[in-house]
Amino acid sequence: MSDSLSKLLDPYGSPAQIVDLRQATPAGIPYVDLLAGDRRSLPDGIVESRAEPLAYVVDAVNRETTIDLPRLWKTVALRGDAPYLVVVQPGRLLAYETLPTKAKVPTPFDEIHLNEDRARTVFSRLNAALASSEKAGRYLHDVLFDLLSGAIEDLSLSLGRHDAISLAGRALFMRFLIDRGIVVAERVKEICSKSGSLNDLFTGQERTTATCRWLNRTFNGDFLPLEFLDKPGKPIPGEAFLPLENIMHRSPGSQLTFEWASIDFAHVPVGLLSQIYERQAESDPDAKKKQSVYYTPRRIADFMVKEVFAALEERGPVRPHEACVLDPAVGGGVFLVSAFQEIVAAWWRHHGRAPNTEEIRSILYRQLTGFDISEPALQLTALSLYLKSIEMDLDPHPPEKLKFRALRGAVLHSMRELGEEKSKVVLGSLGPRAGSAFRSRFDIVVGNPPWTPLEKGQGNLHRQMVETIRPTVAEKLGPEHAGSFSIPDLVPDLPFVWRSLEWAKPSGWIALALHGRLLFKTSYGGRQAREDLFRATEVTGILNGADLRKTLVWPKVTAPFCLLFARNQLPAEGHAFHFVSPYLEERLNRQGRIRIDAKAAQPVEVRRILARPNLLKTIFRGSALDEALLEKVDSAAWPTVEKYFRQSGLKTGQGYQVGTRERDVPEELQGKPELKAEWGGAVRIERQSLPRFHEKRLQWPRDPLIYRGPLALVRKSPPKGDRGRALCCFEDHLVYCESFYGYSAFGDPDAELLVRYLTLLIHSDFFLWYVLATSSEFGVERDAIHKIDVDGFPFRPLKDLPESLCREIEPLSESLFLNEPHLWQDLASWSARVYGLNRWDREVIRDTLSVSLPFPEAQSKAQRPPDRTEVEQFVNRLTREFRPLGLSVQRVSESPASAPWEVLALTTGEEIGRPGRVAIDELFRMADAEGASQILLVQPERGRLLLAIFREYRYWTPTRARLAALEILHENLGELLGVS
Repeated sequence: MSDSLSKLLDPYGSPAQIVDLRQATPAGIPYVDLLAGDRRSLPDGIVESRAEPLAYVVDAVNRETTIDLPRLWKTVALRGDAPYLVVVQPGRLLAYETLPTKAKVPTPFDEIHLNEDRARTVFSRLNAALASSEKAGRYLHDVLFDLLSGAIEDLSLSLGRHDAISLAGRALFMRFLIDRGIVVAERVKEICSKSGSLNDLFTGQERTTATCRWLNRTFNGDFLPLEFLDKPGKPIPGEAFLPLENIMHRSPGSQLTFEWASIDFAHVPVGLLSQIYERQAESDPDAKKKQSVYYTPRRIADFMVKEVFAALEERGPVRPHEACVLDPAVGGGVFLVSAFQEIVAAWWRHHGRAPNTEEIRSILYRQLTGFDISEPALQLTALSLYLKSIEMDLDPHPPEKLKFRALRGAVLHSMRELGEEKSKVVLGSLGPRAGSAFRSRFDIVVGNPPWTPLEKGQGNLHRQMVETIRPTVAEKLGPEHAGSFSIPDLVPDLPFVWRSLEWAKPSGWIALALHGRLLFKTSYGGRQAREDLFRATEVTGILNGADLRKTLVWPKVTAPFCLLFARNQLPAEGHAFHFVSPYLEERLNRQGRIRIDAKAAQPVEVRRILARPNLLKTIFRGSALDEALLEKVDSAAWPTVEKYFRQSGLKTGQGYQVGTRERDVPEELQGKPELKAEWGGAVRIERQSLPRFHEKRLQWPRDPLIYRGPLALVRKSPPKGDRGRALCCFEDHLVYCESFYGYSAFGDPDAELLVRYLTLLIHSDFFLWYVLATSSEFGVERDAIHKIDVDGFPFRPLKDLPESLCREIEPLSESLFLNEPHLWQDLASWSARVYGLNRWDREVIRDTLSVSLPFPEAQSKAQRPPDRTEVEQFVNRLTREFRPLGLSVQRVSESPASAPWEVLALTTGEEIGRPGRVAIDELFRMADAEGASQILLVQPERGRLLLAIFREYRYWTPTRARLAALEILHENLGELLGVS
């Protein structure tokens, strides 16, 4: 860290992670292109937030050279990583977005003077994405992908996709060498005697062929293989090479919008290119559907790699610079490129100098390995690794010294068996080609294996997957368990985890991106698969990304995902791992960024997961207080709705499904009233208002007995309002579609009362909270409630209810039918008495539903700043909790209104005293460094505790106040009071 840059940025609230780009250090490896060159067009430093670039810094106070702002802005914009550029001038700071502009000179979006109060929170606001465009930092990726995709598509028309990918890659590689000054104009005739300039090296078939042969001689023979190079055949029209000419064309001007001509590949990071290559592999016509290919965002890959290398640094088994790394589904190489960078930086730290060309090559050949079944993916990964080797080389001249060994068969391995069709789904890395030769070879296994379940006709392939991992299961859990071992739902990602236990060394590390189903499945098979995994390996951490699906954190991925970190050894008795669930934060997420709150990572004991299969879901959507409430409810041991109806001989079921119309509809349903999905009428259904059912054939007509009345009908998709979550019909025979789950009380002596009772319970907040806290899908992957969620709801039998509560059922249900305004308060009170809930339980339910439901209203409320009344209520709650201890709570006036945090002070005296700006700034610095939603600073000498809380309402509910009080009581009170 640079002292001069730290002092310069300190008045603006800069976090501690600052890389000085005016000197070459291992920390500068990710920014190696910025370490040398014309300082007029290069930044002086970079502010990082939790090891991720946040803002490039120009020190205009101490700079000896003039600033070429348009070129400098374009340089950092081309890197596509940090969303901001800040220029520090005497007495003020100018903040720019790294977005393209048509203006000749970029315009700052903010100007902050040192005498302004908000100057103290500049970087905190930037870090929370509170001060700029939501697109900052993402634009370049999309532009480059579109340019490269267009080039490959156009080349494919004449050359086929294989050669198109290779040629586009070769042209991009040459452009990279030229822009970095490795290939210079004086050598153009050596490369191609017919070329007059570097720009026309790929003009027409003859020049393209000559240039490609030079690349083969200079680098290696398997560099992006080309069929047309060895089998020229008939001449290819010159216009077919126009996309290559576009890639090679370089503009001498400093245009601020991006296209091939104006992009300077001297500053486009290879990590960004490898992410784009990975997305190209995904876009292969057969890849996504048949091979389950989804590209990995660079930020996610870098986060996973940095986390696992930090674990290696702390706990071994080897030092980071010695690590051998495997990506078993390499895609475009984004994980291997990131790991390559980490190893080189660690090598530099260990040896005290930068590695030379041969030493970088040695790391590449000996310490990196990638598997894949896709030829384009392996080609693009090779290109990424070549480029990264050159990028990290501080002396890459002349090009002849950069010759590579062939990577295929040594570093990168095709996992297809000979003769397998390219479009066919195969075992790949789970098959014999990745067998004994790779067993226990790797210190780190990291990557993003396929998630998408195989199709039903591919069950035999899935059985083969399971068979390949059975020996590992036997080794970890015993031969008897291996015999009955299975993996449900035809999923391929879990077999990759098990196979990683074979590839990793004993005590080696595993970091894999997986489908979120691993965390939340409550079916027998899903639960068993999770428990087997937690018993077989020491899981150290899980990041649950379910709240981030459908955001630009992982574009185009609508499924919940999780990041699993584990060590290849059996967990000790009482082992716990850290579980963290980043919340949806739309402004930040639209930049592709997430806030990982280290303080919010909860330790979870494995044995608790084994005892409570829905534990992770409860923690995700609620808190420790939700978990305690769920234990209280479950301890009552009431039967579930499904068990009650089954034991009472009553029928339940989902309504009919149209589908393929393969089955005859029972005659007794013909002409009966029909309830359709779009029903928007009353909660109590009158049969005469409905159309008649006349379908003759359906895919699933269902058991006719589920249509007998009286009926309670639960909607699959809850309406926006509370009313209408369930409907009821007291008449007999009502046919309904699959949008409803029916509960028939036909034949029960208290049939109408039972239907009224169930309808009321479904409308209660307690029901919605229980489903949110326990369902494997509602609030995870879907916004719909499934029948299994309703079936699993605890149902206090009517016979167990006190007479007073039974007497309230009919008038309450009539109020529901009439939509009377007093209903909801009465219903909340009644349902709480039914289930023995106290005022604190009801508060937990109310607060959790207000910010955690998967609906836009709750999501918006959770993210908005708390208003003054809500802050005062929070303070009053804390005051009430601490008054018996003689402590007082007040807001701190020194907290800048522009800060992302509000500061409260807990004091042992009557007066708060003034904490001072130094203490507040230190508090903010701690919170920024941790990414924390809540941070505590105890000042025992002053009898004061400062509490900073992120300004989003989800952290300011009364329940959160109780949790904050509990944390302070358990962890900080002794220090505050000066007792041990």
